[in-house]
Amino acid sequence: MTTLTRRENPLVLLVEDDVGLREAVVRGLTKAGYLVAAAATGREAVRSAKELTPDAVVMDVGLPGGGARQPLPGAGALQALQDGSFTLRASPVT
Repeated sequence: MTTLTRRENPLVLLVEDDVGLREAVVRGLTKAGYLVAAAATGREAVRSAKELTPDAVVMDVGLPGGGARQPLPGAGALQALQDGSFTLRASPVT
């Protein structure tokens, strides 16, 4: 059994492939007092969610991807998060 570490501030997992937008949102969320982990692809998002158990996930569901060599698209990553193959403390909102 994994023991979750209590955090003083909520952790938000931000998933956005546009570097400029991702950096701007990270700055805004950090300034608002959130801890922020950022991912650029759907696969990174799923891996980070499993490892970090964020309090919230903010995701660009329009992430590009698909095919064997492409990143997991945003909709596919969202489905993986919603499938419940691991525990999120909150459900993704679309």
